[in-house]
Amino acid sequence: MKTKALLLATSFALLLPSITNAQTEDSQYRPNTKVVFICNQGLDEPYSTRWFAKLDKRQGKKRTVYIETWEKYVNKGFITFDCGNPKASVQLDLYGWGEFGDDSQLEKTTVHSKDFKAWQMGDFEPLAGESPPYELYQKLRAKYCKS
Repeated sequence: MKTKALLLATSFALLLPSITNAQTEDSQYRPNTKVVFICNQGLDEPYSTRWFAKLDKRQGKKRTVYIETWEKYVNKGFITFDCGNPKASVQLDLYGWGEFGDDSQLEKTTVHSKDFKAWQMGDFEPLAGESPPYELYQKLRAKYCKS
């Protein structure tokens, strides 16, 4: 019985680093930055793209989170939201296919609470195409508004 327990514990210990590492990856656009998997965005069958993030700034109740995807869709930038007010506007600063940090490629979009439903349904025109889905925003709030 002790042998089985020891074997199980050893197997788990060997698997633990791969389980932990599977959740984080090197950023494709920001050198020396690790990003964590947040959600999978379903596209036209059978395609999807994975979104990754990293908390960039915490100012009171506001959070600015770096986000990126590089598979079927390509986009990167920042999303800023207020953890204290779920109805507050959300700011997205995205570089799309452009180079991260190149201000000439930067597109700024503000999503007001009246537009949340359209965003959720995929009908918010300024975020059509290769843009962060509402589901990503919800998961970022859940992850980064805890503390």
